[in-house]
Amino acid sequence: MTNKTRNLKISETINVSTEEVFTAFTNATALCEWLCDVAQADAHPSGRLYLWWNSGYYASGEYILLKPNEKIAFSWHGRNEPGISRVRVTIKAANHTTHVQLEHDYLGSSKECKSVNKAIKHGWRLGFQNLKSVLESGIDLRFVRRPILGVSDLQEIGSGEAARLGINNPTSLRIDGVIPGLAAHNSGLKSGDILVKLGKTKITGLASLVGALQKQSSGDRVEVTYYRDGQKNRTGLELSPRPLPFIPGTSAELASAVQQICEKDFAELEQAASSVDETAAGYHPGEGEWSLHEIIAHLIINEQETHSWIAALIEGHEADFAYHANLASRLKALVKTFPSLPGLLTELKRNLTETVTLVAVLPPEFVTRRRSFWRLGFRLLEEPSHLRVHIHQVKQTYTLALAQEEPVIEAIEPNIQFEETQ
Repeated sequence: MTNKTRNLKISETINVSTEEVFTAFTNATALCEWLCDVAQADAHPSGRLYLWWNSGYYASGEYILLKPNEKIAFSWHGRNEPGISRVRVTIKAANHTTHVQLEHDYLGSSKECKSVNKAIKHGWRLGFQNLKSVLESGIDLRFVRRPILGVSDLQEIGSGEAARLGINNPTSLRIDGVIPGLAAHNSGLKSGDILVKLGKTKITGLASLVGALQKQSSGDRVEVTYYRDGQKNRTGLELSPRPLPFIPGTSAELASAVQQICEKDFAELEQAASSVDETAAGYHPGEGEWSLHEIIAHLIINEQETHSWIAALIEGHEADFAYHANLASRLKALVKTFPSLPGLLTELKRNLTETVTLVAVLPPEFVTRRRSFWRLGFRLLEEPSHLRVHIHQVKQTYTLALAQEEPVIEAIEPNIQFEETQ
């Protein structure tokens, strides 16, 4: 009977040390880099384990056995699964490589259990493929394989704004940027369109969009449902492949590449803001939309959040890769601290310099940790850069400000929750 229930086995030979494989199952950041999107791991007997995916699936459990670099066992209870199962990982050194085998209890033979077992098996197969890739080369296959819609500055809107715009969905995503030449642009989607469905998945926020894209491949055709000017529309589009930046092999080379992007984009931003007076810089185009002051403040906070994320990545204690650069109170505080446009630009430049310097002084042991170094390089070099995305917004907001005879300069709290390029 035991053999019948413990019949999910998967194995892989990986060209790294047993210690690296052991860490991949016991460290929160390491788990995020090959298996899930958010993790918490308290790696000691009876320590808790929590894994979360953008698709909405999650699993919790606790560590049962930890024999460093040899064996790991933990319980597993996934969302909507009928019971608690157990996972066992065996790690063995073999001819300068490491052989890792995973066993996961099947949950039974009922119709419900069969569906769950199939999903678990599929998940571990994909996971082990990525484990090998991430540990050997640093390349996260989830990013390489996941297509993009070609939109940026996605803002979650709640039920109040949705109702005002004539949208039935309680939550959805507004597109504030469309990247030329990619799927959204090619299908006719525009800035201001509000996404409510991609394929068969309802879009209720950023996580649901990421989950929907993870089910697709570049070149797939899907139907998108969206609202424009209060009218519901549908269009088909072909998902675009994700462009992958070249990731240098050293911290000095990565810092140099990041510096080139920062200097180029900041120079363009500075030029765009060079003729803006303080009245125009404080103008709000509409409810929930940022002034130029707040756009620059947002960019500063984004860099500060990047510094914190890099620090967590170095330490290996990352719990949640979420930026908080859209919080209205934080934007207001920064604008009050640096009340002029030149002051904000100077502070932004200082923070960009700190980002470059932080990359330049990365610990050698972090650089050799391929899974983390590749992820950092991908995040910092992925085009278009976050700053570049907002340059168009700066120009557009300034144009609107000039068109106003009596600009409104009272701050209005932006109703913005998420920002991401997809």
